[in-house]
Amino acid sequence: MYILLRGQRWRITLAAWACMVALISIGRIYAKNFLDNRFDNSNWGLDFYQFWYGGHFFWQGEEPYTSIQYSQPPKLKEPRVPIHLSDNRNRSHELTLHRRWPVNIIPGAAPLFLLMTPLSLLPWVHATIVWSAVNIMLGIALIWLLMRSNGDKLVSVDGSLLLGLFFSMIAVRQTIELGQTSLITTTSMYGALLLANSHPILAGSLLAVSTSKYTIGLPVLIYFLYRRWLKEIAICIAIHLSSVLVLAGVSHANPLKVVQAYIAGSTTVLQQTEEYAIHLLAMGWGPLAHWLVGIGTVTVIVSLMSWHRRSTPQVREDMLSAYTLMGIGSLWSLFSLYHGRHDMVAAFVPIAIMILRTGRKRTSHLVSLYELTSPQQTLLYIFIAIVLLVWSLPLYVLTGTTAYRWVYVGCNMGVLVLLELLLFKVQLSTTPTQR
Repeated sequence: MYILLRGQRWRITLAAWACMVALISIGRIYAKNFLDNRFDNSNWGLDFYQFWYGGHFFWQGEEPYTSIQYSQPPKLKEPRVPIHLSDNRNRSHELTLHRRWPVNIIPGAAPLFLLMTPLSLLPWVHATIVWSAVNIMLGIALIWLLMRSNGDKLVSVDGSLLLGLFFSMIAVRQTIELGQTSLITTTSMYGALLLANSHPILAGSLLAVSTSKYTIGLPVLIYFLYRRWLKEIAICIAIHLSSVLVLAGVSHANPLKVVQAYIAGSTTVLQQTEEYAIHLLAMGWGPLAHWLVGIGTVTVIVSLMSWHRRSTPQVREDMLSAYTLMGIGSLWSLFSLYHGRHDMVAAFVPIAIMILRTGRKRTSHLVSLYELTSPQQTLLYIFIAIVLLVWSLPLYVLTGTTAYRWVYVGCNMGVLVLLELLLFKVQLSTTPTQR
């Protein structure tokens, strides 16, 4: 496997294969949903609907976080018959159909909501197609950011390989089909990281977007605190507060009630343990799951404290260390907090960094690397291959849902342990670089 990934001919072959699988995978999503009532079905845009629906409150002069609980549903641009009834009048022939799906919360903070609100001006199907295209562009942008930080171009063998592997993941397909916000928060998270030193205002703005879904954005916020990038954090907080004031001002609501409604909705989300969830507490293991989360959390904290004491200031500030630390934070979150499989888009980043920063790369400049022996690199690539297969293939068809979720969580735990080990293997380039 090591030879396969290191040899240029094999890398080209693997990149071509991965891109072909990705094109088939993404193309199948669009074909399936087009044939199913031309994107007007019970699955397409399911999670995006909450933002699109909430946006209608904003355009009619109400903020959604509290209004969504008690106000009359807004007039929606839905030409087709919705699935659920929200208003049952006295006579059955006077049923008023308002909602496609029941909406009780907006699963994101105000900055993210306001960013997505313009899509509510479009009819439902048009809005979902636009949002799916935005998600694809965000995925490409994420890989571009990773390649740029490595000193490489997106249009390259490695860039094509990462694009193919990324868009082959079930999590990415699910994000596009359901209209999730996992990609916009993940891309904003790493965009904020790369811009922190050069463009603090833009970095703070992206930090606000990424922390709008805090189960994904929490690692970057912790890292900014660790690096004491207080200006960017202040900008992030200011954007959150001003976004709440905008929503409250639209409907003359109390800003505190808007914040309380968002916190209540977030608490509801964190308590979910549906069968599709991939965090440990959703596995049905009872008290054992809580013990494992506690032990895993303590292990991560002790490992990070040990690394901080043993590392030099140059290593702590290196970009490879930053990627590894944020990868640890993402995998810990996926292991401990509520997450659906679509949130696994954030877990691809540390895998991509392992591929890019393991072994000596033929680049025009020097970058920091993971210092591994040749056998260790071989074992690493074998492990990466297994993880990517689990993340990309519908193994649940063969194993059943329960066993599949156990394997999935096991892979995530394995990646978390691996990142903790690799953190101690960061080797600086002979010429210091911020990349």
